[in-house]
Amino acid sequence: MKNLFKILITSSILFACGVEQKKDNKKIPAEKSLSKTTEIEDEDSTEALLDSITIYENRINEIPLPFPRKEMLEKLKKSFIQLGVTKEIGQQDGPDFPLYSLKNGETEICFFAMDWEDTLNLNKIYIKDALIKDEYGLKVGDSYQKIKKLRKGEIKTYTDYHLHTVAYFDNSNLSYEISGEASIPDTIDIKNLKLTEKQLKDWTIEYIIWRK
Repeated sequence: MKNLFKILITSSILFACGVEQKKDNKKIPAEKSLSKTTEIEDEDSTEALLDSITIYENRINEIPLPFPRKEMLEKLKKSFIQLGVTKEIGQQDGPDFPLYSLKNGETEICFFAMDWEDTLNLNKIYIKDALIKDEYGLKVGDSYQKIKKLRKGEIKTYTDYHLHTVAYFDNSNLSYEISGEASIPDTIDIKNLKLTEKQLKDWTIEYIIWRK
């Protein structure tokens, strides 16, 4: 008997053994949100933002990756003036850790996860929204097939114990958490689960991940 499952990721990103963020109750100032009370069309504003933020193997826009070893809140605010930028505390199965969050209004589109022990060391970046694309032209919502088309080299995948599946390439800092439907036996050993390309072919990007 086979069981149909769908790997879904909640809006609170889980990485390692799972990450949740403490919500910041502060409202984003109006001038830092695309949700303005002026008559500027939302589509035009969103399109301009989409064209202006790109994550590369070694930078996001003009900011080098990994970050310089210093407090980055003010630098991020100056670099992404069209967004709300906050510093928050993330939670995981291990110790809490600091993170910088980029928000479009109340919607988080990206966060930068710092090391819990060495808080000036950038561990990962999670891109959660199509407003930010990567240097290969990929964005959240794109298909597994598009990853194969736009990226050079052999695409590899792994699925962790929490059923998070990541597509990655050797010698690249950019990878893609993907999700979709697949039929697997009820008795499958999750630790040894290896999804095939046939199972993954219709999946889409949930997150773009930068990791050194």
